[in-house]
Amino acid sequence: MEHSVGYIAKADEYYTVKSRSELMFEKQSERHGFTTRVTHAALVKPQDDGGVTDQLYSEMKPAVDGANYIIKHMRNKNEYEDFLVQIRIHGSFTSSRPGPEAATQPQPITLPPCFAASAESERDVGWGRVCVFLKRLGKKADSKSLSLAHCDLTATELLELVQVLPSLTALTELDVSSNKEVGGVVHLLVSALPVTQMRRLPFNSCYMSNESFTALALAVSYLRTVDISWCKVVGGHLALLLDALQPSVVSELRLCSCELTTDDMQHLAAVCRRGCLSSLRALDLSYNSLVGDNGWCSLFAAGGLGSLEDVDVSLRPSTSAPCSAWLPALLRALPQMPALARLAMQRWTADCQEREQLRYCLKKRSVLLERDPDLQDTSSACKGNSQESLEESQPEE
Repeated sequence: MEHSVGYIAKADEYYTVKSRSELMFEKQSERHGFTTRVTHAALVKPQDDGGVTDQLYSEMKPAVDGANYIIKHMRNKNEYEDFLVQIRIHGSFTSSRPGPEAATQPQPITLPPCFAASAESERDVGWGRVCVFLKRLGKKADSKSLSLAHCDLTATELLELVQVLPSLTALTELDVSSNKEVGGVVHLLVSALPVTQMRRLPFNSCYMSNESFTALALAVSYLRTVDISWCKVVGGHLALLLDALQPSVVSELRLCSCELTTDDMQHLAAVCRRGCLSSLRALDLSYNSLVGDNGWCSLFAAGGLGSLEDVDVSLRPSTSAPCSAWLPALLRALPQMPALARLAMQRWTADCQEREQLRYCLKKRSVLLERDPDLQDTSSACKGNSQESLEESQPEE
Protein backbone atom coordinates (compact mmCIF):
# COMPACT_ATOMS: atom_id res chain seq x y z
CA MET A 1 0.00 0.00 0.00
CA GLU A 2 2.90 2.33 0.63
CA HIS A 3 3.93 2.21 -3.06
CA SER A 4 0.45 2.61 -4.52
CA VAL A 5 0.87 6.31 -5.23
CA GLY A 6 4.16 5.65 -7.03
CA TYR A 7 2.62 2.93 -9.19
CA ILE A 8 -0.26 5.18 -10.15
CA ALA A 9 2.09 8.02 -11.09
CA LYS A 10 4.30 5.68 -13.16
CA ALA A 11 1.34 4.24 -15.02
CA ASP A 12 0.07 7.73 -15.77
CA GLU A 13 3.47 8.67 -17.19
CA TYR A 14 3.61 5.58 -19.41
CA TYR A 15 0.09 6.18 -20.66
CA THR A 16 0.25 9.89 -21.38
CA VAL A 17 3.93 10.49 -22.24
CA LYS A 18 5.54 7.38 -23.73
CA SER A 19 4.16 5.30 -26.55
CA ARG A 20 3.89 1.51 -26.23
CA SER A 21 6.52 0.89 -28.92
CA GLU A 22 9.02 3.14 -27.19
CA LEU A 23 8.49 1.31 -23.90
CA MET A 24 9.07 -2.07 -25.64
CA PHE A 25 12.34 -0.98 -27.25
CA GLU A 26 13.53 0.59 -24.00
CA LYS A 27 12.94 -2.60 -21.98
CA GLN A 28 14.51 -4.76 -24.70
CA SER A 29 17.67 -2.64 -24.65
CA GLU A 30 17.96 -2.93 -20.87
CA ARG A 31 17.40 -6.70 -20.99
CA HIS A 32 20.28 -7.25 -23.47
CA GLY A 33 22.69 -5.05 -21.59
CA PHE A 34 22.60 -2.08 -23.90
CA THR A 35 22.60 1.45 -22.71
CA THR A 36 19.16 2.73 -22.03
CA ARG A 37 17.91 4.50 -25.08
CA VAL A 38 16.65 7.95 -24.39
CA THR A 39 13.40 8.51 -26.20
CA HIS A 40 11.92 11.81 -27.12
CA ALA A 41 9.27 11.35 -24.46
CA ALA A 42 11.93 11.32 -21.77
CA LEU A 43 13.17 14.67 -22.97
CA VAL A 44 9.77 16.25 -22.73
CA LYS A 45 9.21 17.73 -19.31
CA PRO A 46 5.72 17.33 -17.94
CA GLN A 47 3.75 20.49 -17.77
CA ASP A 48 3.05 22.12 -14.44
CA ASP A 49 -0.24 20.78 -13.09
CA GLY A 50 -0.74 23.65 -10.71
CA GLY A 51 -0.20 21.55 -7.59
CA VAL A 52 -2.88 19.02 -8.46
CA THR A 53 -0.48 16.12 -7.84
CA ASP A 54 0.48 17.40 -4.40
CA GLN A 55 -3.14 17.92 -3.52
CA LEU A 56 -3.99 14.41 -4.71
CA TYR A 57 -1.15 12.97 -2.65
CA SER A 58 -2.23 14.86 0.48
CA GLU A 59 -5.75 13.51 0.06
CA MET A 60 -4.64 9.94 -0.54
CA LYS A 61 -1.99 9.79 2.19
CA PRO A 62 -4.43 9.41 5.15
CA ALA A 63 -6.14 6.53 3.35
CA VAL A 64 -2.80 4.85 2.65
CA ASP A 65 -1.66 5.32 6.24
CA GLY A 66 -4.93 3.86 7.50
CA ALA A 67 -4.56 0.85 5.24
CA ASN A 68 -1.00 0.31 6.46
CA TYR A 69 -2.22 0.46 10.06
CA ILE A 70 -4.89 -2.16 9.34
CA ILE A 71 -2.33 -4.43 7.71
CA LYS A 72 0.00 -4.09 10.70
CA HIS A 73 -2.86 -4.76 13.12
CA MET A 74 -3.93 -7.88 11.23
CA ARG A 75 -0.34 -9.14 11.17
CA ASN A 76 -0.08 -8.68 14.95
CA LYS A 77 -3.45 -10.38 15.44
CA ASN A 78 -2.34 -13.36 13.38
CA GLU A 79 0.85 -13.65 15.43
CA TYR A 80 -1.19 -13.48 18.62
CA GLU A 81 -3.59 -16.19 17.40
CA ASP A 82 -0.59 -18.38 16.59
CA PHE A 83 0.61 -17.68 20.12
CA LEU A 84 -2.72 -18.87 21.57
CA VAL A 85 -2.59 -22.03 19.47
CA GLN A 86 0.83 -22.83 20.92
CA ILE A 87 -0.54 -22.30 24.41
CA ARG A 88 -3.46 -24.65 23.85
CA ILE A 89 -1.22 -27.31 22.33
CA HIS A 90 1.74 -27.15 24.70
CA GLY A 91 0.27 -25.54 27.83
CA SER A 92 3.40 -23.61 28.80
CA PHE A 93 4.41 -19.95 29.12
CA THR A 94 8.15 -20.41 29.60
CA SER A 95 10.47 -18.75 27.11
CA SER A 96 13.53 -21.04 27.28
CA ARG A 97 14.43 -23.40 24.44
CA PRO A 98 13.32 -27.05 24.69
CA GLY A 99 15.86 -29.64 25.69
CA PRO A 100 16.29 -33.21 24.40
CA GLU A 101 13.27 -34.30 26.41
CA ALA A 102 11.02 -31.94 24.44
CA ALA A 103 9.27 -34.89 22.82
CA THR A 104 7.60 -35.82 26.10
CA GLN A 105 7.60 -32.48 27.96
CA PRO A 106 5.43 -29.42 27.24
CA GLN A 107 7.08 -27.26 24.64
CA PRO A 108 8.09 -23.70 25.54
CA ILE A 109 6.44 -20.76 23.87
CA THR A 110 8.09 -17.64 22.52
CA LEU A 111 5.96 -14.54 22.73
CA PRO A 112 5.17 -12.83 19.40
CA PRO A 113 7.51 -9.96 18.58
CA CYS A 114 4.62 -7.50 18.66
CA PHE A 115 4.17 -8.21 22.39
CA ALA A 116 7.82 -8.46 23.40
CA ALA A 117 8.01 -5.00 24.90
CA SER A 118 10.09 -3.91 27.84
CA ALA A 119 8.20 -3.41 31.11
CA GLU A 120 10.76 -0.84 32.19
CA SER A 121 9.00 1.87 30.21
CA GLU A 122 6.02 3.69 31.64
CA ARG A 123 4.35 3.40 28.25
CA ASP A 124 4.13 -0.39 28.54
CA VAL A 125 0.53 -0.85 29.59
CA GLY A 126 -2.33 -3.14 28.73
CA TRP A 127 -1.78 -6.46 27.05
CA GLY A 128 1.89 -5.78 26.32
CA ARG A 129 2.54 -5.55 30.05
CA VAL A 130 0.55 -8.74 30.62
CA CYS A 131 2.63 -10.68 28.15
CA VAL A 132 5.87 -9.29 29.55
CA PHE A 133 4.68 -10.26 33.00
CA LEU A 134 3.97 -13.84 31.90
CA LYS A 135 7.26 -14.09 30.07
CA ARG A 136 9.40 -12.78 32.91
CA LEU A 137 7.78 -14.90 35.59
CA GLY A 138 7.64 -17.99 33.42
CA LYS A 139 3.97 -18.68 34.06
CA LYS A 140 2.94 -22.23 33.24
CA ALA A 141 -0.27 -24.18 33.01
CA ASP A 142 0.03 -25.12 36.69
CA SER A 143 0.27 -21.50 37.90
CA LYS A 144 -2.08 -20.85 40.81
CA SER A 145 -2.02 -17.05 40.96
CA LEU A 146 -1.95 -14.20 38.47
CA SER A 147 -1.94 -10.51 39.43
CA LEU A 148 -2.75 -7.94 36.74
CA ALA A 149 -3.78 -5.08 39.01
CA HIS A 150 -3.04 -1.51 37.88
CA CYS A 151 -2.20 -2.64 34.32
CA ASP A 152 -4.52 -0.18 32.54
CA LEU A 153 -6.24 -3.07 30.81
CA THR A 154 -8.96 -2.25 28.32
CA ALA A 155 -12.08 -4.30 27.66
CA THR A 156 -10.55 -5.67 24.45
CA GLU A 157 -7.39 -6.73 26.23
CA LEU A 158 -9.38 -8.47 28.94
CA LEU A 159 -11.18 -10.44 26.26
CA GLU A 160 -7.78 -11.56 24.98
CA LEU A 161 -6.92 -12.61 28.52
CA VAL A 162 -10.13 -14.64 28.61
CA GLN A 163 -8.78 -16.73 25.73
CA VAL A 164 -5.62 -17.51 27.70
CA LEU A 165 -7.35 -18.50 30.95
CA PRO A 166 -8.37 -22.03 29.89
CA SER A 167 -4.66 -22.89 29.77
CA LEU A 168 -4.24 -21.97 33.47
CA THR A 169 -6.06 -25.01 34.76
CA ALA A 170 -4.74 -24.72 38.33
CA LEU A 171 -5.54 -21.04 38.78
CA THR A 172 -7.04 -20.16 42.17
CA GLU A 173 -6.23 -16.42 42.42
CA LEU A 174 -6.71 -13.76 39.75
CA ASP A 175 -6.37 -10.05 40.49
CA VAL A 176 -7.55 -7.60 37.83
CA SER A 177 -8.42 -4.83 40.27
CA SER A 178 -7.89 -1.14 39.52
CA ASN A 179 -8.51 -1.60 35.79
CA LYS A 180 -11.37 0.83 35.31
CA GLU A 181 -12.26 -0.11 31.74
CA VAL A 182 -12.81 -3.85 32.25
CA GLY A 183 -15.92 -3.66 34.43
CA GLY A 184 -18.30 -4.13 31.52
CA VAL A 185 -16.84 -7.51 30.47
CA VAL A 186 -16.17 -9.07 33.87
CA HIS A 187 -19.02 -11.51 33.25
CA LEU A 188 -17.10 -12.97 30.30
CA LEU A 189 -14.02 -13.33 32.48
CA VAL A 190 -15.98 -15.11 35.22
CA SER A 191 -17.49 -17.52 32.69
CA ALA A 192 -14.00 -18.53 31.52
CA LEU A 193 -12.62 -19.18 35.01
CA PRO A 194 -12.58 -22.49 36.88
CA VAL A 195 -15.10 -21.04 39.32
CA THR A 196 -15.26 -23.97 41.71
CA GLN A 197 -11.55 -23.73 42.49
CA MET A 198 -11.23 -19.93 42.64
CA ARG A 199 -10.39 -18.58 46.09
CA ARG A 200 -9.48 -14.93 45.46
CA LEU A 201 -10.96 -12.73 42.75
CA PRO A 202 -10.82 -9.00 43.64
CA PHE A 203 -12.61 -6.56 41.36
CA ASN A 204 -12.20 -3.35 43.34
CA SER A 205 -12.13 -0.17 41.24
CA CYS A 206 -13.30 -1.98 38.11
CA TYR A 207 -16.54 -0.04 37.55
CA MET A 208 -18.58 -3.21 37.11
CA SER A 209 -21.81 -3.23 35.13
CA ASN A 210 -25.03 -4.83 36.37
CA GLU A 211 -24.42 -7.87 34.20
CA SER A 212 -20.90 -8.31 35.53
CA PHE A 213 -22.06 -7.95 39.14
CA THR A 214 -24.71 -10.61 38.59
CA ALA A 215 -22.12 -12.96 37.09
CA LEU A 216 -19.82 -12.44 40.07
CA ALA A 217 -22.60 -13.67 42.37
CA LEU A 218 -22.31 -17.06 40.67
CA ALA A 219 -18.67 -17.39 41.74
CA VAL A 220 -18.76 -15.76 45.15
CA SER A 221 -19.85 -18.91 46.98
CA TYR A 222 -16.39 -20.43 46.43
CA LEU A 223 -14.27 -17.37 47.18
CA ARG A 224 -12.27 -16.85 50.36
CA THR A 225 -11.78 -13.16 49.60
CA VAL A 226 -14.48 -10.88 48.17
CA ASP A 227 -13.31 -7.36 47.29
CA ILE A 228 -15.63 -5.19 45.19
CA SER A 229 -14.79 -1.85 46.74
CA TRP A 230 -15.45 1.34 44.79
CA CYS A 231 -18.07 -0.39 42.64
CA LYS A 232 -21.19 1.77 42.83
CA VAL A 233 -23.39 -0.89 41.27
CA VAL A 234 -23.29 -2.81 44.56
CA GLY A 235 -25.40 -0.21 46.37
CA GLY A 236 -29.00 -1.43 46.68
CA HIS A 237 -28.10 -4.86 45.25
CA LEU A 238 -25.87 -6.34 47.95
CA ALA A 239 -28.48 -9.01 48.71
CA LEU A 240 -27.76 -10.63 45.33
CA LEU A 241 -24.17 -11.21 46.40
CA LEU A 242 -24.81 -12.12 50.03
CA ASP A 243 -27.48 -14.71 49.27
CA ALA A 244 -24.91 -16.70 47.29
CA LEU A 245 -22.50 -17.00 50.23
CA GLN A 246 -21.88 -20.41 51.73
CA PRO A 247 -21.51 -20.79 55.52
CA SER A 248 -17.97 -20.47 56.90
CA VAL A 249 -16.24 -19.91 53.56
CA VAL A 250 -15.42 -16.21 53.05
CA SER A 251 -12.74 -14.77 55.34
CA GLU A 252 -12.42 -11.27 53.86
CA LEU A 253 -15.24 -9.01 52.72
CA ARG A 254 -14.40 -5.52 51.44
CA LEU A 255 -17.22 -3.17 50.42
CA CYS A 256 -15.54 0.22 50.69
CA SER A 257 -17.34 3.09 48.93
CA CYS A 258 -20.06 0.93 47.38
CA GLU A 259 -22.90 3.34 48.17
CA LEU A 260 -24.49 0.77 50.48
CA THR A 261 -27.91 1.59 51.85
CA THR A 262 -29.61 0.84 55.16
CA ASP A 263 -31.40 -2.10 53.53
CA ASP A 264 -28.06 -3.48 52.36
CA MET A 265 -26.70 -3.32 55.90
CA GLN A 266 -29.78 -4.98 57.35
CA HIS A 267 -29.44 -7.77 54.82
CA LEU A 268 -25.80 -8.15 55.84
CA ALA A 269 -26.96 -8.43 59.45
CA ALA A 270 -29.39 -11.21 58.46
CA VAL A 271 -26.55 -13.12 56.80
CA CYS A 272 -24.49 -12.77 59.98
CA ARG A 273 -27.32 -14.22 62.05
CA ARG A 274 -27.48 -17.23 59.76
CA GLY A 275 -23.80 -17.92 60.48
CA CYS A 276 -22.65 -17.44 56.90
CA LEU A 277 -19.88 -15.06 58.04
CA SER A 278 -18.68 -17.02 61.05
CA SER A 279 -15.23 -17.39 59.50
CA LEU A 280 -14.95 -13.71 58.48
CA ARG A 281 -11.72 -12.06 59.67
CA ALA A 282 -11.73 -8.72 57.83
CA LEU A 283 -14.76 -6.52 57.16
CA ASP A 284 -14.40 -3.18 55.36
CA LEU A 285 -17.57 -1.06 55.26
CA SER A 286 -15.86 2.31 55.12
CA TYR A 287 -17.03 5.30 53.05
CA ASN A 288 -20.69 4.23 52.98
CA SER A 289 -22.37 7.34 54.33
CA LEU A 290 -25.83 6.40 52.99
CA VAL A 291 -26.26 3.76 55.71
CA GLY A 292 -28.54 5.03 58.46
CA ASP A 293 -28.32 4.43 62.18
CA ASN A 294 -30.75 1.51 61.96
CA GLY A 295 -28.42 -0.25 59.55
CA TRP A 296 -25.42 0.01 61.86
CA CYS A 297 -27.47 -1.03 64.86
CA SER A 298 -28.76 -4.11 63.01
CA LEU A 299 -25.27 -5.16 62.02
CA PHE A 300 -23.70 -4.95 65.47
CA ALA A 301 -26.73 -6.53 67.17
CA ALA A 302 -26.80 -9.50 64.77
CA GLY A 303 -23.81 -11.38 66.17
CA GLY A 304 -22.19 -14.18 64.19
CA LEU A 305 -18.81 -12.41 63.84
CA GLY A 306 -16.80 -14.33 66.38
CA SER A 307 -13.74 -14.64 64.12
CA LEU A 308 -13.62 -10.98 63.13
CA GLU A 309 -10.16 -9.44 63.59
CA ASP A 310 -10.37 -6.21 61.59
CA VAL A 311 -13.38 -3.95 60.99
CA ASP A 312 -13.50 -0.53 59.31
CA VAL A 313 -16.62 1.66 59.39
CA SER A 314 -14.90 5.01 58.75
CA LEU A 315 -16.55 7.84 56.87
CA ARG A 316 -15.07 9.85 54.02
CA PRO A 317 -12.56 12.57 54.98
CA SER A 318 -14.96 15.29 53.88
CA THR A 319 -17.88 14.08 56.03
CA SER A 320 -18.69 13.39 59.66
CA ALA A 321 -21.67 12.07 61.62
CA PRO A 322 -22.53 11.20 65.24
CA CYS A 323 -22.37 7.56 66.30
CA SER A 324 -24.41 7.95 69.50
CA ALA A 325 -27.37 6.01 68.06
CA TRP A 326 -25.47 2.80 67.31
CA LEU A 327 -22.46 3.00 69.64
CA PRO A 328 -24.28 1.16 72.49
CA ALA A 329 -24.96 -1.74 70.09
CA LEU A 330 -21.27 -1.84 69.23
CA LEU A 331 -20.25 -1.85 72.89
CA ARG A 332 -22.60 -4.76 73.58
CA ALA A 333 -21.25 -6.66 70.58
CA LEU A 334 -17.56 -6.33 71.48
CA PRO A 335 -17.58 -9.22 73.99
CA GLN A 336 -18.85 -11.45 71.15
CA MET A 337 -15.79 -10.57 69.05
CA PRO A 338 -12.92 -12.10 71.03
CA ALA A 339 -10.52 -12.00 68.05
CA LEU A 340 -10.96 -8.30 67.30
CA ALA A 341 -7.59 -6.53 66.96
CA ARG A 342 -8.43 -3.34 65.03
CA LEU A 343 -11.43 -1.02 64.89
CA ALA A 344 -11.41 1.97 62.52
CA MET A 345 -14.20 4.51 62.89
CA GLN A 346 -12.73 7.77 61.66
CA ARG A 347 -14.95 10.84 61.22
CA TRP A 348 -17.57 9.43 63.62
CA THR A 349 -18.21 11.88 66.44
CA ALA A 350 -19.20 11.08 70.00
CA ASP A 351 -19.59 12.96 73.24
CA CYS A 352 -17.06 12.83 76.05
CA GLN A 353 -18.60 9.97 77.99
CA GLU A 354 -19.14 7.78 74.92
CA ARG A 355 -15.55 8.22 73.80
CA GLU A 356 -14.26 7.30 77.23
CA GLN A 357 -16.45 4.18 77.39
CA LEU A 358 -15.25 3.01 74.00
CA ARG A 359 -11.62 3.72 74.78
CA TYR A 360 -11.72 1.89 78.09
CA CYS A 361 -13.54 -1.13 76.66
CA LEU A 362 -11.06 -1.55 73.82
CA LYS A 363 -8.03 -0.89 76.01
CA LYS A 364 -8.89 -3.86 78.20
CA ARG A 365 -8.88 -5.98 75.03
CA SER A 366 -5.73 -4.45 73.51
CA VAL A 367 -7.72 -3.47 70.44
CA LEU A 368 -6.25 -0.77 68.18
CA LEU A 369 -8.75 2.06 67.81
CA GLU A 370 -8.33 4.35 64.80
CA ARG A 371 -10.17 7.67 64.94
CA ASP A 372 -9.43 11.26 64.11
CA PRO A 373 -6.93 13.15 66.30
CA ASP A 374 -9.45 15.89 66.94
CA LEU A 375 -11.74 13.34 68.52
CA GLN A 376 -9.23 12.39 71.15
CA ASP A 377 -10.06 13.09 74.78
CA THR A 378 -9.35 16.77 75.44
CA SER A 379 -11.90 17.50 78.10
CA SER A 380 -10.83 17.48 81.72
CA ALA A 381 -14.21 16.08 82.58
CA CYS A 382 -13.44 12.96 80.51
CA LYS A 383 -10.11 12.51 82.20
CA GLY A 384 -11.74 12.96 85.60
CA ASN A 385 -14.13 10.03 85.18
CA SER A 386 -13.33 7.26 87.59
CA GLN A 387 -12.50 3.77 86.45
CA GLU A 388 -15.24 2.41 88.70
CA SER A 389 -17.99 4.34 86.92
CA LEU A 390 -16.69 3.12 83.59
CA GLU A 391 -16.74 -0.50 84.71
CA GLU A 392 -20.33 -0.12 85.83
CA SER A 393 -21.36 1.23 82.42
CA GLN A 394 -19.76 -1.65 80.47
CA PRO A 395 -21.89 -4.61 79.34
CA GLU A 396 -21.25 -7.88 81.11
CA GLU A 397 -18.88 -10.19 79.29
